Amino acid sequence: MNTITPSIEGKVYDGCVPEVHDCQIFVQGKTVTLYGDHFNGMYEMEFLEFSVLPGTENGFISFPDGYQFQGDSDEISRKFADFIPSSGLCGWLEKRLLLTVLVLIVIFLQLLMGYRFGIPFMAELYANHIPLTNQEILDGQLLSGFEETTASKESKLSNELQSFLNSDFQQLMYEYSPSLESIKLHFRRNDLWGEYAIALPGGNILVSDQLFEISKSREEIIAILAHEVGHVHHHHGLRNLLQSSSMALFMAILTGDAATVGATVSDLPLIFLEMRYSNKYEEEADRFAIDVLQQNGIPVSVFTDILQRLYGNMGQRDMGENSFGSTKSTLMERIEKIHSYERL
Repeated sequence: MNTITPSIEGKVYDGCVPEVHDCQIFVQGKTVTLYGDHFNGMYEMEFLEFSVLPGTENGFISFPDGYQFQGDSDEISRKFADFIPSSGLCGWLEKRLLLTVLVLIVIFLQLLMGYRFGIPFMAELYANHIPLTNQEILDGQLLSGFEETTASKESKLSNELQSFLNSDFQQLMYEYSPSLESIKLHFRRNDLWGEYAIALPGGNILVSDQLFEISKSREEIIAILAHEVGHVHHHHGLRNLLQSSSMALFMAILTGDAATVGATVSDLPLIFLEMRYSNKYEEEADRFAIDVLQQNGIPVSVFTDILQRLYGNMGQRDMGENSFGSTKSTLMERIEKIHSYERL
């Protein structure tokens, strides 16, 4: 036998005239009775629509003939619990403020951990599997961006010297590892930035004339360039680029903002120019340079000599900081680490 659920008092709108009437509703099985002073009606539960949000003062029940009942939200939720569709986890959490705050804190910590560890891990994973042809296309875009944003000029080094330096260094890198045969030097002059060597992800290295002007030997140039090849070998530039752009792309894709996605992709050259290498990346590149020098019988001291000279020219900035502002250890710390690697 179906029992009659005690009444719920509230207001009803008839949907025709802007008048509100006091009324009650009763529930018996799957039948709802709407009762007022001037009207009453019986309705099957399946034809009713409920609008009840936990934590709000009023809930609503819409009837098929246009009537709408307004009553206490919590009371409607309790007495129609078997018929109102579940509001899910969000509705359950809305009634538990402290737990909701704790859940939000956990979510925030998970996002923070993902940003701190997850994104770098995925960037390293993907960087190791991006085809070389794709990296070369990216380098082309970065080279164009470099030309547009840095006011660089053509190198004053003769074409013969540039060709010789390229061939000489490419041969040295090939002998170290055949996988590095795609390394190519691009010579520029930039009076504003001064001495620099910057490795792009695909193996193209930008070298300023001024770097040659302060070097005292071929071996010193090899040391600096080998350090930059170390960034290429470990995919540091590509990993940095993936990490820097991934959050912007993720949010743009999540919100469906196609314009932002396109802008992020088109801004990749600028993103790369403004990137900073971590001390970990710089140490890995230093280790690579030391290994190249030792395998070619070149004393590691030539590396520290030109680093000190670069530091003196650049002022009291982080050591090895090129015009892109790569973050590096201070001079004495870095030299000490280089010598410690040499003794290993």
